[in-house]
Amino acid sequence: MASNGNLPDFLSGILYRLKRLFGRNLEAAAFCLFFLYMIISAAFYVNSRHIVSYQVVQGPLSRNETYTGLSIREESIVKAETSGYITYYAREGNKINAQGAVYGLSPNRTSETETSLSQEDLSKVRESMMNFSKNFNASKFINTYSFKYQLEGSILQYAGVTGQSATPRAVTYEQLSGQTEDGETQNNDQNVVYGLNNTVTYGDQTISKSLSDGIVLYSEDGYTGKTIETITKQDFDQNSYHETDLKTREKVRAGDDIYTIITDERWSLLIPLSDKQAVKLHNRKTIRVKFLKDGMTQSGDFSIINIDGGKYGKIDFNKGLVRYATDRFLDIELVTNTVTGLKIPLSSIVTKEFYLLPSTFAIQEEGSTEETFYLGTRGKDGKTVTTIIRPTIYFRQ
Repeated sequence: MASNGNLPDFLSGILYRLKRLFGRNLEAAAFCLFFLYMIISAAFYVNSRHIVSYQVVQGPLSRNETYTGLSIREESIVKAETSGYITYYAREGNKINAQGAVYGLSPNRTSETETSLSQEDLSKVRESMMNFSKNFNASKFINTYSFKYQLEGSILQYAGVTGQSATPRAVTYEQLSGQTEDGETQNNDQNVVYGLNNTVTYGDQTISKSLSDGIVLYSEDGYTGKTIETITKQDFDQNSYHETDLKTREKVRAGDDIYTIITDERWSLLIPLSDKQAVKLHNRKTIRVKFLKDGMTQSGDFSIINIDGGKYGKIDFNKGLVRYATDRFLDIELVTNTVTGLKIPLSSIVTKEFYLLPSTFAIQEEGSTEETFYLGTRGKDGKTVTTIIRPTIYFRQ
């Protein structure tokens, strides 16, 4: 029998016999064998135990409880003093100083002029939109309107409408306050007429200024004027919460609501507590809070109050309100568990049987420090067989 190419004689013989046995179906048989091998391998893989690797990190060993808090602060609504078409100057959610320009009213609609933002300002707007999109929660769609007001205020500020001449009717703060850049009073501007209260007339536009320091919001939600003493259980129902947008391009009338101003940096968060949670927190005077909106943490004074027969936690802060002025309801985490350690998944924990033996059973052989035990077993012939064992002692009581 001749050799098949470079193959040894015994391999050529095997191929020759296989061809005679299977004939032209040799390739089909080989494919069937390979397919059968794949099925068997897959079955073994599915039924076998797989080792999964985890990265063990250090962190809190128990989760902190989360709550939804109701924000209570000192705020009031400012109404229009005259009628006209409105132009906004103060940015939504930002602080404004006393005598700072908030809005202006003119008898005619202000013509829009095209403005352009720098690449840096556009990047800030895009970053703000991406952050909101990333943290968007469909169950709290009302936050979309708050973000809209904030974004509009940011664009106005970047475009220079709040302090520089980005439109023909935009007025600088120096003009509105009657001071030059060096702090000296200017009285030679014939276009500016100062009112008796908080208004300034510039051309045909009446500029209204803030009477006090505060945070400006162009919305109203019905909670203005509410205090800790007047809050009810129904006020915590987010399903019935409604926020009204006060911004408009239509003509406003004297007495219409224009904006809300928060006049005190001190504020409180109220959180509903179960009886179990109230017992757990009743000894606390201060508590650390993590705001889930931005991950910031802040400490506040803590107390438990009663509202309509229910227990509520009251957390008082004296700073940080500007970050959450546009939010009436805030998701928070009370940082009460501070014990940290290595967090190992439950799936990585294995169980093992241990024997609990009285210490009197231990025997210490002469000249040895090891403790041994005698293990008695019964052999096949029924006789007792004694074996000396030296176990590893994991715990001694």
